Amino acid sequence: MKKVLLAVLLLFPALAAAEMDIEVQLTWAPPTENADGSPLSDLQGYNIWYGFGSGSYTQSITVADALADSFNFPVNGVASGTEIFVSMTAYDFEGNESAYSNEVSFGPFIVTDVTAPAAPTLNGSAVITFCPSGSECVN
Repeated sequence: MKKVLLAVLLLFPALAAAEMDIEVQLTWAPPTENADGSPLSDLQGYNIWYGFGSGSYTQSITVADALADSFNFPVNGVASGTEIFVSMTAYDFEGNESAYSNEVSFGPFIVTDVTAPAAPTLNGSAVITFCPSGSECVN
């Protein structure tokens, strides 16, 4: 199977390098308590952490809205076959940041070819291969 995939990637390098821009739609349940179990009264916002390997977050986005429970964000230049892994933290007005939330993944995102091939060009001629006896057949 790996040899076939390698052959396909060598024959069609554009397929291997295909990239796309996506938008991740994320929703969550806001925390209501501090890490020690006391009521949360000073939530300021969230950090969304994401990357292309489980537990390996290379980028982040800040959502400075304590009332938010969803956020959409773009991820550009995603290679075909890639998964995106996302986790979140919450932070308060003093800058205290929570532990990472559970991780969710999206994808893999696949670029598919939706372009039909060009129509074939017909050429050739008809040749009579059988003529009933007693008949005259002309080509």
